[in-house]
Amino acid sequence: MEIHPSSESHNMLSEYALIRLPQVLEVLPICRSSFYNGIRSGDYPSPVHIGRTSVWRTADIVELLERIGKAA
Repeated sequence: MEIHPSSESHNMLSEYALIRLPQVLEVLPICRSSFYNGIRSGDYPSPVHIGRTSVWRTADIVELLERIGKAA
């Protein structure tokens, strides 16, 4: 029996996905230090820590990109 995920479930999963910094910087064209400065200043979302690993919620990054797009 094959299971085919619906597009709705795929969208829900991607909304709650966690991504690492290299993936964040692929969609946000700034350098690593500028991104961390933005976190310290409160302009960019803080990471979630899983053990020693820092990850970001996809929804937070999408929200950031929408906010930047509206400001431009």
